[in-house]
Amino acid sequence: MQALANDKQVFMLTATPINNRLIDLQHLIEHFTQREAGHFKDTLGIHSLPGHFRKLEKELSQRV
Repeated sequence: MQALANDKQVFMLTATPINNRLIDLQHLIEHFTQREAGHFKDTLGIHSLPGHFRKLEKELSQRV
């Protein structure tokens, strides 16, 4: 999947009418990162994608 998207602008669309959790988005992103947890370490400063999404889920649940 990553090779197909190389040097292209990519829009991530899903046919799922409702994403119930942020983890659903994480799984879509992992199709392109090949589940490499530190893929965004240098570009976005996210050292662990799963850890980042767990933190976001926790913050969201505290606000709701």
